[in-house]
Amino acid sequence: MKGRRPSHRRQLIPPLLTGLRVKVLAHSDPSLVGLEGWVVVEEARSLRILTLEGRVSTVLKDLAVIEVEAPGGEYIRISGRVLIGNPLDRVKEYRWRVSRRCRSLSRLKT
Repeated sequence: MKGRRPSHRRQLIPPLLTGLRVKVLAHSDPSLVGLEGWVVVEEARSLRILTLEGRVSTVLKDLAVIEVEAPGGEYIRISGRVLIGNPLDRVKEYRWRVSRRCRSLSRLKT
């Protein structure tokens, strides 16, 4: 995956990785390094990736460093340890953060 330089800012982590294109940059299992494809299923401790060859591989999050192509076209490098846990909890946190930011902006306008 070529493009802009990866970002390390936490607020850019997409709330859900399902459907996004990813590449495994580092992993304790050398056979998974360089694996590229789309996230089919995101679980609490693993990702299932549909590879470019058409097979599904399971990657443990805590042992990996991945690069994600965000919906805006930006590439984000993420340590899998940050992603550990239920993905729906991350969605709730993301929604709370966004709604809190919108409320604070609306107070400034009045």
